[in-house]
Amino acid sequence: MKTQKKLSHKYFRYLTKKEFKDPLYAIADFCRSTSSLNGYKDDIKEIICTSNAFPQRRKPIKISNLLFSWKEIVKHIELLYILARKKVDWTIRSDTAYHKQIINLNARWVHDETLYGGAYLNFEHLKLAEMNDISVFIKKFFKFKSLRGWHRTMDEILETFFEDYSLSNLVHYAEDQSKIFNYLEKLTETIFLIYATKAREHIFKYHVKEFGLEKYLEKEEPENGSNPLDLASSATENPAPDETDDDT
Repeated sequence: MKTQKKLSHKYFRYLTKKEFKDPLYAIADFCRSTSSLNGYKDDIKEIICTSNAFPQRRKPIKISNLLFSWKEIVKHIELLYILARKKVDWTIRSDTAYHKQIINLNARWVHDETLYGGAYLNFEHLKLAEMNDISVFIKKFFKFKSLRGWHRTMDEILETFFEDYSLSNLVHYAEDQSKIFNYLEKLTETIFLIYATKAREHIFKYHVKEFGLEKYLEKEEPENGSNPLDLASSATENPAPDETDDDT
């Protein structure tokens, strides 16, 4: 029986030690402080369009924005890899509540009353089976390419921002190009789904003051008999913030 090697921070390019040790915190911080779901979707569309077009004279601010978005995507691939190695229960549970949340996976949306004064997160690319159990997508993501493979692919995408060719010009991407972009579009939604169903509960347990969420601490018990997939408060038993290595 094979034993997985313990994860080491040195194998991850862009993660700080804090992000490496506490990936759910990093995801929550991004979703609450850096970008909205729609904004993140627009970022990945811009990267896809740019990597498929021959370089033009781009303004420095556009290049700067592309580089920022590209780096965030690589970080999220790395965070996803760490979470894939953890013993995370990805099912949606309703037995504990820190604040009210409405999840309607059949309609592919989640309402978060604590995000930007109240926000609806709409998921267009993830399948229902993937939304019910996001590990389904995570497994597909790293079966398609390993972490090292994704690093290499993202490096190739980065080069298209500056070189005189597009990703479609590279022979080894001729067949996989559309799949790559489909996976990256799903990645943006995956990060926000993980936030809504796991990372938010995590910060309510360990980082309430840091995120200024004290006013939402009053618990609201779910209605008796409610289907957690139709109306649920997200809660789960997540690893402690400093629990990173997986020795299984």
